[in-house]
Amino acid sequence: MSKQHKPLTADVIYIYDTGSSEYPETVKILMNDGRYMTYRLEVKQPGFVKAMENIRNMVVGYETKK
Repeated sequence: MSKQHKPLTADVIYIYDTGSSEYPETVKILMNDGRYMTYRLEVKQPGFVKAMENIRNMVVGYETKK
């Protein structure tokens, strides 16, 4: 089993991508081996999946008059 590095929570860098963000989108945490690990906020968007399914099921086109 490999060595597991633990975060040094005293040294955390918070990055807000937009000024309107409530939570930082990116967090960089200093680990006990001296390296920074980058973590990004995951936003679940279940409405997006449903919208894509609806678009996929749409019929696009027109009927010609005879």
